[in-house]
Amino acid sequence: MTSSIKYSKLFGSATSGINTVPVAVETSIIPGIPRNTVVGLPNGAVKEALDRIRAAIRASGFEFPRGAITINLAPADVRKEGTMYDLPIALGILAADGVTKSNQLKRDDLIVGELSLNGEVRPVKGILPAVLGALRGGFSRVLVPEENYFEAAVVSEVEVVPISSLKQAVAFLNGECQISPPFDCDVRVGPEQAALDVSHVIGQQQAIRGLEIASVGRHNILLVGPPGCGKTMLSRAFGHIQTSWTREEQLESTSIHSLRGLSKSGLLLSRPFRAPHHSVSKAGLLGGGTPSLPGEISLAHNGILFLDELAEFDRATLEALREPLEEKTVIISRANGSVYYPANFQLVAAQNPCPCGFAGNPDKSCVCSPLERQRYISKTSGPFLDRIDMRVSLRGVDPVQEEFDDFETNRPERLSSEDYRIRIDRARSILKEEEARDLSDEVVQALNRAVSRLNLSMRARDRISKVSRSIAALDGRRVTLESDIAEATQFRIAYSN
Repeated sequence: MTSSIKYSKLFGSATSGINTVPVAVETSIIPGIPRNTVVGLPNGAVKEALDRIRAAIRASGFEFPRGAITINLAPADVRKEGTMYDLPIALGILAADGVTKSNQLKRDDLIVGELSLNGEVRPVKGILPAVLGALRGGFSRVLVPEENYFEAAVVSEVEVVPISSLKQAVAFLNGECQISPPFDCDVRVGPEQAALDVSHVIGQQQAIRGLEIASVGRHNILLVGPPGCGKTMLSRAFGHIQTSWTREEQLESTSIHSLRGLSKSGLLLSRPFRAPHHSVSKAGLLGGGTPSLPGEISLAHNGILFLDELAEFDRATLEALREPLEEKTVIISRANGSVYYPANFQLVAAQNPCPCGFAGNPDKSCVCSPLERQRYISKTSGPFLDRIDMRVSLRGVDPVQEEFDDFETNRPERLSSEDYRIRIDRARSILKEEEARDLSDEVVQALNRAVSRLNLSMRARDRISKVSRSIAALDGRRVTLESDIAEATQFRIAYSN
C-alpha cells in the first residue's frame, strides 16, 4: 500500500503583515475512495481552491487524478489566506500524478498564482512581498502570473517567470517550452503622481515656510484657515517637495501597496500621498479586516498622510492615531493572532478655524457662537494635537490683489518644487550631522523659558527642539540659535484648542 502512494512537494508563499514565509505544498494521492482535503490552517478561499483547480486541470487537457488527495500547507501553524495557492496546489497534484516530470521541479522554485476555471492564471495581491520573501528564503526562481510580472521584476536578484496558463506552466516545468518576459525588463517603475508645483501657490509665504521646515525634519503639521485660502493646494504641493528616498524605502512602501493590489505597474516613483475622506472608519485608517490588510496610515508609510477637514473626522478614529504617531508602527490584534505593519508617515492636517470657517477673518464676519466654535475645535483632543509639531494659521487670500502684489509691486522670485527639493535635501544632509550636537547653554535656557512661560509638555519641548534644528539646517547652519527656538515656538502655538 505504501508504494502506491503518490507524493510531490512544491513551494508557495504565506503573508503575515508585510513579511512572507515559504510554504511547502505537499500533495499525497492514495488510491481509494475519492476525497479531497486541504490542511495547514487554510481559510475559506484556500479550501475552495480544489473546486477551481479540478475545473482548471480538466480545461487544460489533463485528467484529475482519482483517489484520496491530501494537500498539506506547511508550516501548519501559519494561517494561509487568499488565492495565491491555486497554481502551486494544481502543479503539486499534477506532479504527484506524474504529469509534471519530477526531475524538472527545483527545490529553489517558488510558485504563486490564482487559477480561473478555464486554466488561465489570474493575478494576485502581494506579489512583491512574496518575491522579496523568496529572495530572503534562498529561492532563485519565482513563477508568477503574467499580469504580475511587471511588479515582480523589480527584484532583479531573482529569476521571474511569467505564467499565463496552467498548461503553459506544466510545459515549462517539463522543459517543453521557454518563456520570454512579455515586458521591457529595463522599465520597472510605476507612474509618477501628477505634479502640483509650489510656484503655482499665490501668497501664503508663511505657510510655505512652515511646510518647508516640516519637510526637512518630517514634522507633523496642521494648517488652519478659512475656506478657499489654499490649505488643500498647499498640502498637495507639499507632496512634491519631499526628499529623495532609498531603494529599501521604495521596496517597503511598494510592498505595502502590493498587499492591497495597488502596485501592478512596478515600484512607486514618488513617496506615497494618502488623503482618506473624513468618513473613513478606524479599520480603514489603521488596517484590519479578514484577511488583515494595511490601512491608510501604512499605505502612507515613508510618505504623507493628509487629513483634510480634520475636525470632521470621528474623534475615536483620530485618537487611535496617537500610538502610531509615536511608535511609527501599528499592530492589528485579532482572535487568530496579531499582524504588524509599518506606519512611518508624516501627518499633514487641515481644518477651518470654526464651523463657518471665518473666525478671525478681517474681511468676513464669523456667524458662529462661542459655544459652537468651542465644540468645533474641541473635536480634536489636546493629547492628539500635542503630537503635531507645527501649526500654521493661514489668512484669506484676495487672488486679484495677491497676483498684483506678487508680479507688479514686490516681484519676489517664486521658487519651484525642484528648487525646494534641492534646499531640503541640502538641509537634511546638515541635519544628519547636527543631530549629534548638543544645544548650547544659552539655547537650552531660551527653550526652557519658552516651555515654562507657555506651560508646555515635555513632548512639546522635545518637538520644539527638533523643529529648531530643522530651521537651522534649512538656513544652512549646523548650530541652533535662540532665534530658531523662537520661530519653532511660534509654529507650535500658532493654533491651540
